[in-house]
Amino acid sequence: MPRRFIPPTPEEDAAITAAANAAPDARPFTEAEWEQVKHRGRRGANLSNSLTTHRPHDEATVAMLKADPAFAATYLTVALDEADKPGGKAALLAALRNVATAHDLELTPKEKPAA
Repeated sequence: MPRRFIPPTPEEDAAITAAANAAPDARPFTEAEWEQVKHRGRRGANLSNSLTTHRPHDEATVAMLKADPAFAATYLTVALDEADKPGGKAALLAALRNVATAHDLELTPKEKPAA
């Protein structure tokens, strides 16, 4: 079955735009930014040169964890809940590393505490 785009109604479009504009971390693209991301070729063309910036996943995650303690708590809760699933232990360790990095915690002690 071919994909079909169903455009939003004017009311839906207005609601989507209002919600996007109300988000504290969202800002509208400038004309220069739109020029960078506009599709300039045939469908499926290589667009790798049109976007000049990217951010590694872990870096973006750490930034979100640093900015929002509630998100950090939820992030760890989900990682703990899924620790028994396949791949869950590795994901939990990655989550702990990301939270530690976000809060500038040492992952390994520099010296052992006195007994």
